[in-house]
Amino acid sequence: MNPFVRNWGSFGAIPLLLTLLPFLRRHIFKRYTRAVQNDARFSFRLQTYVIPGDRFEPAVFLDALRKDRVLVLHGQSGIGKSAFLLFLTAVCTSGLKKSRKRPDLVPVFLDLGLLEGLTPREMIGAQLQKFGALTDDKLVDAFLDDGGFLFLFDGLNETQEETVKKIVQFVDKHQNRSCACLSTQIVTDDLRNLKLIQSEMLGDTKVRDLVTRLVAEPQPLLDQFTSETYAICRIPFQLEIVTEKWKASGTIPADSDALYADLLSPVLDQNQWELLGRGSYPSILTRL
Repeated sequence: MNPFVRNWGSFGAIPLLLTLLPFLRRHIFKRYTRAVQNDARFSFRLQTYVIPGDRFEPAVFLDALRKDRVLVLHGQSGIGKSAFLLFLTAVCTSGLKKSRKRPDLVPVFLDLGLLEGLTPREMIGAQLQKFGALTDDKLVDAFLDDGGFLFLFDGLNETQEETVKKIVQFVDKHQNRSCACLSTQIVTDDLRNLKLIQSEMLGDTKVRDLVTRLVAEPQPLLDQFTSETYAICRIPFQLEIVTEKWKASGTIPADSDALYADLLSPVLDQNQWELLGRGSYPSILTRL
């Protein structure tokens, strides 16, 4: 971190400087913005994510966030909640990089599957340190008080109930100055009082669009698609499995049973499965 910024922070002058000199904030977050944009997880989604519906256009979704301050994005596994939050993070940092004015919302993506055991404040500090080399706790606290963040907590269903409560309390405390989006498969009682947004499956046109982004020569693959294939691929995670199988073998699964058989066959022995009386393999897999 810049010694000048650290020294001023130690004198407690950062809040005043952030008010009087917005360019200081931009300067400090320049490294953060650059690091996020160069990270493979974010850049991949910026290039490949397909917006499933109008509500998920970045400008529309950000307007909803500014209005409601906290949104809960919910939906089944594989439908693209994490992909959308990664995409939104990349879009926001792209906008910050080009902006000459004080940034509106600085996105902080928080993968709860990797950050379990930390408080929300510690999670955010860890991300600002990882991508922006912000190591001074007093400076981070000053930034949080100043606001202007978009906290993206991904995977509430993967963390403990106590952590969920702390996250809800944290975003409620900071919602006057920052916004937040929480993703989950399950809407618990702690989340029901917040604004809920249902994730959307892909339509046929969107399926073709995503295939085009994931496969170098998409037409031979699309020529193999049936109505069953389109039904499978409405879930983006399943579509990615289909495209990976195509790249590896030049074939695609005929139906959902075949899809999950391909996915789980490396870890499940078909003969042993049936000998143990667990049902017909792989048809049982779609009911798991």
